[in-house]
Amino acid sequence: MRLVEGLVGFLPIVAILLVFWLLIIRPQQRKQRETMRLQSSIEVGDQVMLTSGFFGTVTDLIEDKADIEIAPDVVVTVVRGAIANRVTESYDDPDDGADELAADPDGELDGGAPPRLEKTTDDAPASHDPRPGDN
Repeated sequence: MRLVEGLVGFLPIVAILLVFWLLIIRPQQRKQRETMRLQSSIEVGDQVMLTSGFFGTVTDLIEDKADIEIAPDVVVTVVRGAIANRVTESYDDPDDGADELAADPDGELDGGAPPRLEKTTDDAPASHDPRPGDN
């Protein structure tokens, strides 16, 4: 009888641990496996996004490192762990925005923004205005 009562008292702890494992640990393990699979499947020529937010094209793979061209003639070397995603659509398409330019008769992509105000002498700081570094 006491054994059954002890097991019943232990059951909520087991249920909490099971829910914790199902909701937190298991999805994190799945995501980690997918990330490792992605990083090991990267090939030269793939367009990728780095964890820092840079986009680029893989130019070389050496062991656990990758050379990524982030701009013409600008290549950075990163560890494969810095590759967050493979980009499936081109991010540097030269025709991007061509439709917007054609639809904007004045050639300014302002989207109806209010006009910029020019700085006047009234905007300049007064001579007695304390500024950091001015002593």
